[in-house]
Amino acid sequence: NSRIDTAYRDLAYGVQSARGLFGHGVKDLQENILEHDEIIAALESGNVSNMVKAVEGHISAGESRFQAIIESEQTEESKQRAG
Repeated sequence: NSRIDTAYRDLAYGVQSARGLFGHGVKDLQENILEHDEIIAALESGNVSNMVKAVEGHISAGESRFQAIIESEQTEESKQRAG
């Protein structure tokens, strides 16, 4: 779908996610892969409700991953300032 391709490129998702994960890696890679598999299966099924649910779940999980990274970095910075 050309609209999805354009949106993906405009968001520069690959670059943005790499920035957030730099130095951390993807600790839950298998879970992330399963989320992508669910999205693909929903797309292939043509079930719009399942597609929305899979994408929203993946976005929510991604936000949680990034929040955990941010909190971890803040904790580490606090320890360095205190120490």
